[in-house]
Amino acid sequence: MIVIRFFPLFLYYGFIFYLSSRPAGKPPPFPFADKIFHFLLYIPLGVAGGFAFHKIKKEKIYWIALLFAALAMGDEIHQAFVPSRKAEVLDAVMDFVGSMAGFLIYYFRNDSNK
Repeated sequence: MIVIRFFPLFLYYGFIFYLSSRPAGKPPPFPFADKIFHFLLYIPLGVAGGFAFHKIKKEKIYWIALLFAALAMGDEIHQAFVPSRKAEVLDAVMDFVGSMAGFLIYYFRNDSNK
């Protein structure tokens, strides 16, 4: 794997880490709006992960899923230590689902895997 392909993944995760370091903003405009936001925010992370791991074999996708689960949990654990923020299990689930959706979109649209 070429190391430069990981740059967007680390850059975008750094952006997410920055956002989760900021104090909490206004309450969500409707119920579960924050869960939708978590899902949508993590889709580009999954696409960046797909770009980084574009040559991975289908048998190893489960390891990538574990990586994204760890990234999602890492962000929620980080938020637990930020004043006015809190960690939520459902946020971590939506982070994981969004990142996996982005990864799978990239992975299955990439012709090199077929």
